[in-house]
Amino acid sequence: MTASATAPPRASSTGTTSRNINLLNENVLSYNKTFGKHHDLNAIAGASFQRNTYRNAYMGVLPGSFENDIIKTLNNGIIDPNSTGSTKSAWGLMSYFARVNYAYKSKYLIAASVRADGSSRFGPDNQWGYFPSASAAWRVSEEDFLKGSALLSNLKLRASYGVTGNFNIGDFSWQGGISSTVYSPNNQLGKGKAQTSLENRALSWEKTRSYDFGIDIGLFRNRVNITADYYDKRTNDLLYSVAVPAISGFTGSISNIGDIGNKGFEIEVNSQNLTGRFSWQTAFNFSMNRNKVLNMGVDKEKLFEDQYGMSWLLRVGEPMFSYYGYKAVGVITSNEVLNSGIPLYPGSKLGNPIYEDMNKDGNIDARDRVILGNYQPKAIIGMVNDFSYKNFDLSIAVQANLGATVYNYENQYYQGALVGAMRRDLVKNQWWSEQEPGDGRTPAAALSTLNFQGRSDLYLENGSYFAVRNVNLGYNFPESISRRLRMSQLRMYCSVANLLMVTDKGYHGYNPEGYNGPYPGYNDGTEPINRVVTFGLNVQF
Repeated sequence: MTASATAPPRASSTGTTSRNINLLNENVLSYNKTFGKHHDLNAIAGASFQRNTYRNAYMGVLPGSFENDIIKTLNNGIIDPNSTGSTKSAWGLMSYFARVNYAYKSKYLIAASVRADGSSRFGPDNQWGYFPSASAAWRVSEEDFLKGSALLSNLKLRASYGVTGNFNIGDFSWQGGISSTVYSPNNQLGKGKAQTSLENRALSWEKTRSYDFGIDIGLFRNRVNITADYYDKRTNDLLYSVAVPAISGFTGSISNIGDIGNKGFEIEVNSQNLTGRFSWQTAFNFSMNRNKVLNMGVDKEKLFEDQYGMSWLLRVGEPMFSYYGYKAVGVITSNEVLNSGIPLYPGSKLGNPIYEDMNKDGNIDARDRVILGNYQPKAIIGMVNDFSYKNFDLSIAVQANLGATVYNYENQYYQGALVGAMRRDLVKNQWWSEQEPGDGRTPAAALSTLNFQGRSDLYLENGSYFAVRNVNLGYNFPESISRRLRMSQLRMYCSVANLLMVTDKGYHGYNPEGYNGPYPGYNDGTEPINRVVTFGLNVQF
């Protein structure tokens, strides 16, 4: 069992000491051999041991207890028990590993490896994990029928399979944790320690099994290089905190539960577009990933709800943490609409949104909630262009993120509901009264309507963007000048970071990447992205 301590409250004076010791010992044996003219074999085998120990101690003084307000040292006041404490934690990892690589004529390549890892963070019944991997490649361009090709200078086919493990959980998480609690023997309130979480001796490694199929292509004497990969990853036995029946006397336990799948495609293109006095090189990449919950054990779905109504859903067959709520289709603009008998959410009044009756039962209730989108982008694109002419060089890096949906709760601060500010493009179409009904789609923003708006798609916005991430312009002084200054190189440059970001016209936040809420994709107020201009000199002597 382990004892946990919370961060100390503020006091007039505090003292803290901490120490983190990490020991790593590794021993490796290697073997290399060439058989004849065409066979190359190399192998390694080894073992490693890692141990990390962390200690922390802190002490605080009660405010106003100093004998002399000028000398605010710990020995000059009364120690505050609530801001004084210490912690100690340790973890260890033992590993055995081996790898073999074989090549025939540098055309046919095979590799295989295996490792066994034992971690102290898991239960004694299941501390060891075993992680094999294998890969194969064929350099087709080395075959006689392709040698000397003016078009295809490189062609390589690849395939691989591997298993990796994750042990990044708290130290001793498999054990039942001890925390402070209160009790009242003989009707006298007291404070003590008690076990507050259930142990799990079978807790073990989270594992990810990956398949990858790829191709490398070089064209026109490798002036154009293309790398493309398709992958399929499945993460099994997720390390996850689950609720346990209250009758047990505990609230939760860390368990291995659930499977997550990720499939995707990645492509990278590097090209030398122009060579000579004026040169131009481009690096382009494109990636897309599809995420899906494959298994959740006994449960088929799990909801995480925000205080103002929006839910994040884990459901088998759907992407992780999908937005889950009501679909708004209009606004109660008048008493006539309010009393018309259309299905309305219980407690609705003028200015509130009208939700779609998804199951057509004539009522608006939890059964009408649907998946409204996901925070994960459908595609990510990046490109860097490098130019040079004589002594000048210019680099421009851009990025695009497409298809992500943001829960932009920040809008509440600009609609008048939280009396923070009024943003014209958000309030001009609101419902204000029957005489000023707005556009019929934007509800009122009074404090009493927060629960109605937050639980629907009204604050979901397109988080796609295009950004110019960095522009760097430089000038390399001629060698004659740098030598005269007794330098081997002298370069002057100007760099601009975050020069430009273009977002969807329907997005009203400052930063579509700024997730700062308790759940993925939750924007509860983020700072604008800073544009930074830098002037500098690079000098080498």
